[in-house]
Amino acid sequence: MPNLLFLGVKYTFRTLHMLSFAYLFGNMSYDYFFGNRSVDTNVAPLLLKTNMFMGIILVVSGLINMIILLKEKPYIRNFEYYVWRRSFEAMFLAAIFCLTPLFDFVLHRLGVEDKNVINKYKLIIVCFMFAVSPGLRFYRENYLQVKKGDLLTEEVKLN
Repeated sequence: MPNLLFLGVKYTFRTLHMLSFAYLFGNMSYDYFFGNRSVDTNVAPLLLKTNMFMGIILVVSGLINMIILLKEKPYIRNFEYYVWRRSFEAMFLAAIFCLTPLFDFVLHRLGVEDKNVINKYKLIIVCFMFAVSPGLRFYRENYLQVKKGDLLTEEVKLN
């Protein structure tokens, strides 16, 4: 029987991760399609604080989910494992880069001053990550999880 505390923690952080992503993605989509809301002085401080809070939840829950995934099950340590792990880490770093003010700072240094263009780039990167994330999960489930036949096959090859 699985450890209920572990499953509770695992699915709580997964839910927090998905909800904070949905909130931030919704805000980025709204800003892209309808213009930036930070111009309105009544909404700007609350929106900034909420976005920062949800971004922190997203990064922390993503980090905890990554640790849980890497520690939870035995994976076959082959070339596919290292491709999956590096892709997973690259997605995590891209999320940190894209969802923090660092992205805006870099684009301002490159000469991009229009907030709508910055929102467009953020939305494109986040949509790409949104499409890649399930692909990484299916890749992990199909190529990396130890199946009953794999262990027997490895033991036979050793003998």
